[in-house]
Amino acid sequence: MTRNDQPRSVDRQVQRGARQVVYAPSANEAPKQPFKWRVYLRRAGFLALITSLIWVIFFSGWLNIRSISLQGKHSLTKETVASDIESYLKEFPTQRNVLFLQPSELARYIEDQHPTINKVNINRTLLLGVKVNINETQPALVWQSAGRLWLVGEDGHILRVAQASDTSYGRVVDTAQIEVREGDKVADARFVEFTRSLFSQANEKNITIEYLSIGETTREVLAMVKGGVVIKMAVERGAGEQLEAYLATVADAKKAGRAINEYVDVRVVGKTYYK
Repeated sequence: MTRNDQPRSVDRQVQRGARQVVYAPSANEAPKQPFKWRVYLRRAGFLALITSLIWVIFFSGWLNIRSISLQGKHSLTKETVASDIESYLKEFPTQRNVLFLQPSELARYIEDQHPTINKVNINRTLLLGVKVNINETQPALVWQSAGRLWLVGEDGHILRVAQASDTSYGRVVDTAQIEVREGDKVADARFVEFTRSLFSQANEKNITIEYLSIGETTREVLAMVKGGVVIKMAVERGAGEQLEAYLATVADAKKAGRAINEYVDVRVVGKTYYK
């Protein structure tokens, strides 16, 4: 047998180099498998990670709302808004988590609690808080009815009970003496705008109006001028032009030597009546 005829190993092939030995299994030799406990350990670790994340997000309370900031033009206190939010979260407890909070639904809930609010916007903050921006109807006049004084907003809704500091707003007396409460709408925006314009322009023309009186409708008002004279006015017409008609009538009556003791009616365009 020659050197070349010597048998060779079919079980493995060994290549020797200067610094390394590379082993390559034969085709008939199955590759070595890793220990199964390593696979189980990796799976257990992954499962533990997922379980921890679920616990942190859903059950730990770590992501619950932690702060409330209040912005905008309104008369509500932070305590009132916080109470509204707490009531909402009692109905929808999962939304205590800031990730699951529905800002639009919460905003609608707050608006429903306070009819005087025009708009509520709610945004999440990075520090697990919510920012509540409230725009409320601004005060426009004082409404007197059934022995009580109320502060009324620009849209005609009652904002709250009038206070001593609200005397700068014009006063409207409802002679029908209808019982009202906070949030009720007692007039439309057109009437409110007419009233504000009337008091403002009367002040510019040196006419002192003590208050306005209405009956069964807000389409007509009686302006009680200091001194006892009443101006009968129509809300559909501009307040300024009716005041000008009143002043012109008073001047004409004075020139004619006639006294005005009760009223001046300026509701009809181009005509005035007085008594």
